[in-house]
Amino acid sequence: MLQARGSEKQAEIWDRGIQELANQVPATLADKINAWRYLAMLSNPRTHIRNMLGNATMRTVMGVKNIAQTFGEALFLPQNSERTAAIRVPKEYRKFAEWDYEEHAKRMLEAGGGRYNDEIGLVSQNKKIFNNRALEAARKFNSDKLEWEDMIFKKAAYVDAMSRYMYANGLSPSVLQSQASRTGATYEQGQNFAVEQAKKATFQEASKLAQKLSEIENMNNVSKIVMGAIVPFKKTPVNILKRGFEYSPVGIMNGLKKAVVDIKKGDATPAEAIDTLSAGLTGTGIMMLGYFMASQGLLSGGADDDDQRKARYDSQMGSQNYALVLPDGSTY
Repeated sequence: MLQARGSEKQAEIWDRGIQELANQVPATLADKINAWRYLAMLSNPRTHIRNMLGNATMRTVMGVKNIAQTFGEALFLPQNSERTAAIRVPKEYRKFAEWDYEEHAKRMLEAGGGRYNDEIGLVSQNKKIFNNRALEAARKFNSDKLEWEDMIFKKAAYVDAMSRYMYANGLSPSVLQSQASRTGATYEQGQNFAVEQAKKATFQEASKLAQKLSEIENMNNVSKIVMGAIVPFKKTPVNILKRGFEYSPVGIMNGLKKAVVDIKKGDATPAEAIDTLSAGLTGTGIMMLGYFMASQGLLSGGADDDDQRKARYDSQMGSQNYALVLPDGSTY
């Protein structure tokens, strides 16, 4: 591998080596039961559609948060403080971030597991589960498609975050060679920040609770089967719940706590406090907009229990829940 020339050739050799190692790891009965269960749950086309829509929605929300965060950093941070947000980024920064993703970050994000795959490490993710070729092909195809869908949004989030971080801190590609910047920020800090943002954008960042559940599941074959049935997915539900709190009034209160208390104690940076506040303000603003649109008849929600019969009638007439209401009364 060290003698291979070019990143593509090195990646090919790396993938081949990973697969050779994975082929030597036998699948247990618990692995097969869980894999069959996951295939039954996740092979529905609607799962893939929801996966893409969920990622696209989160990307949009994070984009709005970035605008609020950029203004917050401009207003409250000293000129020499580390920053993480910017609105307009020159093309050369994005090109460098795209190159950096392909050369360095992509492998890190692939090895961290996926939204519906809590296996950490490329060897575990690539081991063979079923001896039946058709069944194993179906499992791999479905898993690879879900991972491919997530990687689209991971790349977009990484490139956005890395290019913004570099531009906001004066880390141009040429300056990276000397590891110097206007604010003292470094390339490694930007890379770590961008990787974390890519994971957040797809609900896949590390979680102590999810890690503990995985540890309990992997104690033995019995725990694998039982925990796999009770809590089939760990990281995603926990992180969706976390996003819900972050993008709400709770996020505003947490941001204020960081700004008033945690910065003085050294438990948070000013940029982190502004990031948390921006998320809380963004989510709260979206909630208020939704309530306003619903009050004006421009947005429909779910029906109350007492209105189920009317809801069924409205559905037959073409009305939809959780939809925009157009001026002619139609919903979308």
